[in-house]
Amino acid sequence: MIGVYPELIANVEKVEADWCRGTGILPIHGLIVVKDEHIRNYRWLPGALMEALVAAKKPYLEELRRGTDDSPEDKRYRKFLTLMDDPLPYGMSANRASIEALITYALQQQLIPSRPRLDDIFVPIDPT
Repeated sequence: MIGVYPELIANVEKVEADWCRGTGILPIHGLIVVKDEHIRNYRWLPGALMEALVAAKKPYLEELRRGTDDSPEDKRYRKFLTLMDDPLPYGMSANRASIEALITYALQQQLIPSRPRLDDIFVPIDPT
């Protein structure tokens, strides 16, 4: 049997939207990790991966805008459409503030020893 877990924050959608409006930071929901050696050996890989992910996301965003799906996540992301064009942004430009905040929090909590340069840990590619 799957348990139901209570929300830690009451009215999480409003809190999340207020946080996004006030900081420009949207929680990152995932990262794609590719070994450095694969990027060195297949220089086309980051661009091709980004193209595939953008193409795969496009129909989902269209469904969100039409309101055809009603899962809890769909409803949540649909509310974010009032704040931004894409509630699941890809690329460094769209996520820089969120990534910088993540690094700052990791430093404050001593999860990492020093602030990495973003160019050292991310391939500089944005969706086109």
